[in-house]
Amino acid sequence: MKAQSILRMTAFAFGAALLSACASNPTAVKETWVAPGVTKIEAKRVLIVAIAPSETARRRMETEMSKRMVGSNPTESNVLLSEAELKDPAAAVAKVKAAGYDHAVVMRLIDAQSYTLKQPSPMPNYLGDSPYYSNTMSTQATNYVIETTVFDVAAGTPLARVTTETFQTMDPAVLADRLFATVAGELRSRGLIK
Repeated sequence: MKAQSILRMTAFAFGAALLSACASNPTAVKETWVAPGVTKIEAKRVLIVAIAPSETARRRMETEMSKRMVGSNPTESNVLLSEAELKDPAAAVAKVKAAGYDHAVVMRLIDAQSYTLKQPSPMPNYLGDSPYYSNTMSTQATNYVIETTVFDVAAGTPLARVTTETFQTMDPAVLADRLFATVAGELRSRGLIK
């Protein structure tokens, strides 16, 4: 009985360590593409666009991301473009060009996969005087795959695209921190930005 208890506690500790490891490095680059001939991206005035399931989510993500892009004169697209204007790409691009933006950073959610993590409960249940460990603890987790593309507004072409996978958060502030650090780190590692 005691060996079984130790085994269950060890399994729980391993599960907790695994979750902790995932949480400590929750965002990773899945794929990076850079347009042929692009060696540097020097943005002076950047429009930040989040393609999100709701206007509220769009505004929150754009606001959080603009807080992190100091030095590139960022503006959230919700200040310039309405939700309806975003649905007409030609009209949106014309308005962005007319407003004098040289680059746009467009973020969009590609995939979200939810799953349940189950592990033995560390706390015994008692039936009479005998403890038993039949309960399991369940935790909901979600992986979000987000594509971030940097566009040259004047040319109307993408310069670079970084696809990331982020573990278990849609809090805009946390997501923006993770996304910005990972995408900026990837672009820096390739010498595209300072």
